[in-house]
Amino acid sequence: MTLFICFTLFCLQGVNAEGYQQPLQIAQNDVVITTYEVLKKELYFAEATGGQDRPRRTQATYMAPTSPLLLVQFWRLCLDEAQMVEGSATRAAEMARKFHTVHRWCVTGTPIQKSIRDLDGLFDFLHLDRPRLLYPDDTLVEILAKVFRRTRKSQVADQIRLPPQTEKVHWLSFSAIEEHFYQQQHTRCGQEAVVAFEKYRGNLKAKLSAVDPHTLNGLLFPLLSLRQVQMLLIFF
Repeated sequence: MTLFICFTLFCLQGVNAEGYQQPLQIAQNDVVITTYEVLKKELYFAEATGGQDRPRRTQATYMAPTSPLLLVQFWRLCLDEAQMVEGSATRAAEMARKFHTVHRWCVTGTPIQKSIRDLDGLFDFLHLDRPRLLYPDDTLVEILAKVFRRTRKSQVADQIRLPPQTEKVHWLSFSAIEEHFYQQQHTRCGQEAVVAFEKYRGNLKAKLSAVDPHTLNGLLFPLLSLRQVQMLLIFF
C-alpha cells in the first residue's frame, strides 16, 4: 500500500514585489514560505496606515495596503536559520513577532554565537521570558531544556544521507616577494599586539570570556589583520 501526501505550497514575494495578496488566498495553502528579506520590506506594510501617519507636506492620494500576513491566523510559524532574528531590533525580527500564530518554532544550528544575549531575539519571537542566570547553580542547559530540542546528526543520518566526509590538505609556499611582505606584516602586527596588551590593565591570566567585547576586539585586532594578509596572499 502506497500513501501519498499532497499539500499546497505558496511562495510569498510580499506587497512590495507582487502587490496585495488576499489573506484568504494565502490561508487556503498548507504551507506559505517567504524570506527574511521579504519580512524586512513587509514591515512597512505591517500597520493599517502603511506608515503614512508621519507628517506630510501634502495629503496622501491613496491608502497604502496593510500586510496580508498579519490578517492570517497561522497554525505554526517556523523560522529556519533563526539566528537571523537574534537581534531583537532588526526589522525581520520585529515583523516576525507581529504574526498571529498558534505555535512558534525556531530552527538553528547556531543559537549562540557571541554570548547568551544572542538568545534574546529568539525568546522574544517565541514570546518567552528571556533566560537569566541568577545563581551559580543555574546552568544554561537546564534553562533551555524546557523549550529547546537538540537533534544530533547521528539521529537523522539515515534521512539526509550525507556522503562520507573527506579532507584534503594542500600546502602552499610563498614566493620570495610574498614571504618578505608577510614577514613585514608579521612584525608590524606583533608590535601592535604588544602595544594593545600593554594598554590593557586587566588580569592577563583572565579567560577571554571574562574580557568585555570592546577590549577583546582591540586585543585580537592585530591577529585578525595578520590573518587577512594571509588570505590576501593565498587567493590573490
